[in-house]
Amino acid sequence: MRFALGAVALAATLYLLPASVQIVAWPSSGPERIALLPPLARAWWSLLAGITLFSALAATVRHDPQRFDHLSRAVLPLALLLAWLIPFLPWLPDRAPLLLTLAGPLRWVIAVAAIGWTVSRLWPAWTWPRVGLPRAAIFVVSLLLYAGLGLRFTAAAGFGGDEPHYLVITHSLFADHDLDIANNHERRDYKAFYAGELRPDYLQRSQSGQIYSIHAPGLPLALVPAYAVAGAFGAVVAIAVLAALTALAVFDLAAALTSAGTATLVWIGTCLTVPFVPHAWLIYPELPGALIVAWSALWLWRGDASPWRALAHGAVLASLPWLHTKFIVLLALLAALQALRLWPRIKAVAFLSTPIAVSLIAWLYFFYRTYGTLDPEAPYGSSTQLNVLIQNIPHGLLGLLFDQKFGVVAYSPVYLLALVGLILMWKDAALRMYALSLVAVAGAFLLSSTRFYMWWGGSSAPARFFVPVIPLLAPMIAVAIDRLKGLAGRAAVAGLLTVSVVIAGICVAQPKAPFLFNDPHGLSALVQAAQGAAPLNLGLPVFTEEDWFRPLGVLVGWLAAFGAGVFAAQFAIRSRRIRSTWGAAATTVFVFGATASAFEGGRTVVHDANRRAAVALNGQLAALREFDAARLRAVDLHTWRRLSGASLYSALTLAITRQGESASPGTAGEVGPPFELPEGEYEARVWLDGVSTRGGELTASLGPRVVLGRSTAPFASPAIVRFRTVVPAPIRVTLSDPLAAAAWRRIEVAPLALAAGAARSGIHVTGVEAIDGRANAYMVYQDDHAYPEGGVFWSRGTETTRLTLVPDGATQLHLILLVGPTGGLVTLDVAGEHLEIDMSANETRDVTVPLPPGLVTVPMSVRSSRDFRPADVDHASEDRRRLGCQVRPRIGVP
Repeated sequence: MRFALGAVALAATLYLLPASVQIVAWPSSGPERIALLPPLARAWWSLLAGITLFSALAATVRHDPQRFDHLSRAVLPLALLLAWLIPFLPWLPDRAPLLLTLAGPLRWVIAVAAIGWTVSRLWPAWTWPRVGLPRAAIFVVSLLLYAGLGLRFTAAAGFGGDEPHYLVITHSLFADHDLDIANNHERRDYKAFYAGELRPDYLQRSQSGQIYSIHAPGLPLALVPAYAVAGAFGAVVAIAVLAALTALAVFDLAAALTSAGTATLVWIGTCLTVPFVPHAWLIYPELPGALIVAWSALWLWRGDASPWRALAHGAVLASLPWLHTKFIVLLALLAALQALRLWPRIKAVAFLSTPIAVSLIAWLYFFYRTYGTLDPEAPYGSSTQLNVLIQNIPHGLLGLLFDQKFGVVAYSPVYLLALVGLILMWKDAALRMYALSLVAVAGAFLLSSTRFYMWWGGSSAPARFFVPVIPLLAPMIAVAIDRLKGLAGRAAVAGLLTVSVVIAGICVAQPKAPFLFNDPHGLSALVQAAQGAAPLNLGLPVFTEEDWFRPLGVLVGWLAAFGAGVFAAQFAIRSRRIRSTWGAAATTVFVFGATASAFEGGRTVVHDANRRAAVALNGQLAALREFDAARLRAVDLHTWRRLSGASLYSALTLAITRQGESASPGTAGEVGPPFELPEGEYEARVWLDGVSTRGGELTASLGPRVVLGRSTAPFASPAIVRFRTVVPAPIRVTLSDPLAAAAWRRIEVAPLALAAGAARSGIHVTGVEAIDGRANAYMVYQDDHAYPEGGVFWSRGTETTRLTLVPDGATQLHLILLVGPTGGLVTLDVAGEHLEIDMSANETRDVTVPLPPGLVTVPMSVRSSRDFRPADVDHASEDRRRLGCQVRPRIGVP
């Protein structure tokens, strides 16, 4: 029976691999779902494969009853794979919409849990290894990882948030030897590392009228040597070096309290997860602050009382307020703890205090000399009186811990072990005072930081304000990992650590993915990518808005569901129903997910018509993108009838009703948002208020000059335009007449025919531009390796630029190539032809490529063997892009 259950579970998994389910309508009566399923023939082949595999397994041990029983018990956890069927069941997912996550990427969590549980039953003696890495390896691996990822992220996404402002100060210190940034902004010195327009970041001018940044000068001063050697990229590497030193200090601290093996796990759990990553290479003061905190925590534990070491400790602590004004809290508390540790050795206390006193006097004098006051908040003007308030603390603290976009627990639940470690350290008399000291410092700093209304730190990665206290929590996490010996403890450590590392890996895998940099007033991009058809992001707490009481209620529900999962795992362990780490972890996740789905899933969506409509619209768009008639069938899960043709297209017709008053006359514009449509033919219908006919033009386009369909006046309501797209790209529906644009009330986009099989290109569109020479010809950029310039583009450096051309029936393509002063070999691949063209400096070449008749899309790639920077050639130029080959496409006459 157990083998049969495993065979059915495997068959269901194989069958559902290409399947998906989407909510396509959500009236008040409940959600309506469409499943996209493979043909039934695949189900029979999947079942045959499952029966064959498990029959073979049973046959190998059929003559040994003991081995047969052991193997049959070992494969039983594979029954968890049947959870993949849940989103396709009737009734249940409609009552608990979060169960639809099991049809998205999160279904692989179930698969990993089932396989891991099975493996743990096959080899029950196997345990997690705790091999301690040497200190040198910790530093070298950390440095290589942080520097490599930092340079990769910077090359791909550039500098954002406050990073360019810190670099401007660094440049001013290096080039002008002062902190006055006005002239640097006037000269646009930042063009070397920031392509946009950068205004000086200041709120209060100095007494003499000069402009000093609101950002403290300590970090820029520390970056000057690296910046002098390698510019902004050198600054990134310098931060990575500081991060590697911090990781080493965290490792040393954990090893001092426990063992090298445990310290290695602490290093992985804290220094290879969010928020340490990506702040390990971002140019912010939090990471240097964390390094000083880590050293200080280590000194507190080791208890070295040498006066000269105390002097060094005091000098390091004295730099904290120069990194950021908020670090004055850390300085005061850490210095007080160090002084108490050294007491009554007066000489050592004096050596510790002297550099701190000198630094504080110089720090306050800096503000007096610059702004005429001893107030360290002078650079911020009156903004602190409005935005830094005690009543913001509950809001900020909850957000810093639990917000879905910026909360540390949302990205790294491994920090929940710190609470367990604190309890264990409190029970240990030898560790109690040390734990109390660390908690006091961490708590005071977090309370002080969360007084700031914008606790998420603006355009920042998650939990930036949390970074300086990571070393203070590391000892607690180390004690928790070291002393949680039981089955439940091992499951907690393994599960929380694995989830945190996996989330960090996903976040850093794609530098341009918005997983680490969310819109403060939106929802989590990471959750949206993982949730599938479920409205998971709408059911998670958001604390970036003023109303934090409602998300607090949501948070309580999630914590209760998590508690139910932990209780269920504990009960199963005590009743000896579970005897492995994987089993305990899987039980916790399963019960947690089921409880959350039942009680939290649709609560924030069901009673909100606008949210229901948004979920349904997203589901329709997803179904349009995923449906391929050549390999999938659409099934209405309410009636269990197959949908095709008109019935399917009706269910997938997109509709948006305008909210609020009409726009002011005189502003022509888009009707509704851009629609991310796959290849196919569509009809857009627009309903208008007012008179029966309107003037102007209704168009469907991919961008400027790329019009796919046009309907001219006079047209009635609804106005209709038909169009066809051969690439998956955002379609914009536009009314040219200002009065018509102000009067639209509803738009529907109905599919008339969807491309199937090979007609679906599956390309990723990053931009679209028209091609001169033919009205409806255009080119589609597929990556960020091109610099578009209005129908002309430069390839990026020596990288391969890929794009797709839509020639609109033309049989000849002209490519005008231009290279810079370095010349080089230009490699072209167009319509199956491979060309290698050796070009001399500043040469222009006209290349003609014949196009096969009837070709709808033409793949193309271009690469130059050499590149140049215009600013290096012409000193009057501010263009510091690395350019390879310029390509100017022209369509010939058929």
